[in-house]
Amino acid sequence: MANIGIPACIMMLGIGLCISSTSTAPAESQVCDNPAQVLDADSDVYLMHLLFNATSSSRRLFSEVHYYEPEDPHLTIGMGHWVGGNIADLFHKMQNNNEVWVRITEKWAGQLSGSHWEQFRKETGETGGDANSISDGLGKVLCASNPTKACVVDNLVPWTKNVGERFNSTGHWFTKGWKAISRDKSVARIQAEHWSSSVLETGAEDARKRGITKRGGIASVISARSSGLGATMFPVGTTVAKAKKGSLSRRWSLTEVPDAARPTQSNVDEEQLLKDWISVAAWQYYTLKKGRVRSRMRAIWDVFYSQSWGPLTNPSSLSKSTVPVPHNGCVMVSEPFDFTVTLSQDPTDCTKPIKKIVIQSPC
Repeated sequence: MANIGIPACIMMLGIGLCISSTSTAPAESQVCDNPAQVLDADSDVYLMHLLFNATSSSRRLFSEVHYYEPEDPHLTIGMGHWVGGNIADLFHKMQNNNEVWVRITEKWAGQLSGSHWEQFRKETGETGGDANSISDGLGKVLCASNPTKACVVDNLVPWTKNVGERFNSTGHWFTKGWKAISRDKSVARIQAEHWSSSVLETGAEDARKRGITKRGGIASVISARSSGLGATMFPVGTTVAKAKKGSLSRRWSLTEVPDAARPTQSNVDEEQLLKDWISVAAWQYYTLKKGRVRSRMRAIWDVFYSQSWGPLTNPSSLSKSTVPVPHNGCVMVSEPFDFTVTLSQDPTDCTKPIKKIVIQSPC
């Protein structure tokens, strides 16, 4: 693949994937801002991260910080787009690594101007102006020292709502500090491992509980896990999944394949066909409950489903995308995911193009 420059882009089965990247090599202690240039390109973590970044607006970068009201009324940071309790958990993990915590709080403190310190003291109640103050302040407002639901509800959420869109500028003390430390090699690794454990591995376990074994179905449940699983995936143990959004409602049997979805050939493995169908039900259920066909769900379909069910004929239409299409007899891939975080051994080069993902057809 030719070097396409900045931003780095690939075409994956017709889907354009573009992510902003830094044009110069980082300092020795830092990594590239784009996790795709840090993770092993042959790993499943890399694959899933690229699918979650199916459009440039996803911006799942190590240094990401944004707060947009009303479209996204949360402080959102990092490669995993963490909000609320996940932010608290991430900072708690960093705090538990004393060597990392000392280094990043010292660097954080060194980035702040007088106006930053004034904000910091007003918002945290801390009166100092050094790394220890940063540590204590992060412990309070981000619940790094006490990542409980009660702390998040009482401290973190009210603080983020009060600051609001000021997070979108490095004029705010948190944004200034996070931008400075989030690409530290150790912080980047913690971010990647936290995304793998909190989203990928947990989502895969959620899929297992629902009897979903195909990669496409697992990826769909992982997408639901990232969105807040509860209302975006059918309950464990149900035999009929039911979803409604506005005037559109659907039912999916999870015990038999509907005639409209069956392949034309007679010699079909019924067990595998049902597992494939349940994966389709998971994709459709999530999409309907979300009320839109998300870019990453289109990418998940293209990569994991299209070889067995064909391409989405109306990828932007919620009603059309939830209509069953006939299976072509080629069973979906059921190879287990391996979400071990492995960093690339390639020399650091933040200008290199993102490696194209080639998905092998199961048939």
